[in-house]
Amino acid sequence: MKKGHNLSQSEVIGEIPRAGANELAAVEFLEKQRWGDTPACIRCGSVDVYKMADAKTGKRNERFLWRCRDCKGQYTVRIGTVYEESRIELRHWCYAFWRACTSKGVAALEIKRRCQINHKSALFLMARLRFATPFFSSYVSVFNTLKLQGDWRDAVKKYLRTKKPASGCRKVTARWEV
Repeated sequence: MKKGHNLSQSEVIGEIPRAGANELAAVEFLEKQRWGDTPACIRCGSVDVYKMADAKTGKRNERFLWRCRDCKGQYTVRIGTVYEESRIELRHWCYAFWRACTSKGVAALEIKRRCQINHKSALFLMARLRFATPFFSSYVSVFNTLKLQGDWRDAVKKYLRTKKPASGCRKVTARWEV
């Protein structure tokens, strides 16, 4: 019997590549997944909300804002998610979610090449995905350690010190010479 996940056969996973086509498609896809047909205010929970549009063109706001008529608050689909304080476009997030769900693993370099973002942004994106996704459960303990310890360098060093090599393998240390 074949073990593993069957997310690649999900309808939602099939829709994600279309969502990665442009930013508007990605935003609408994520709004549909989050709120369904009835969007609600993030702050007060009211369903009396509307999409903010440009007065001249009538197109959707550049930042894809929503506004609540009850509390007068503005919000986006990003609020309260792993991509909340990120400047990375949502279409890149959709692509990274899709790659993480349809393959055994995805490298930050692949995300960098495909999405045309820098390596640091790709690492940030993958770290957030690993933290948020249960498939990367082995990394969750490391991130919890990082969150509790404060200084991430010490936590990574401690994690690497306690990690034991596989049986039959010897531990190799790198030496830097000038």
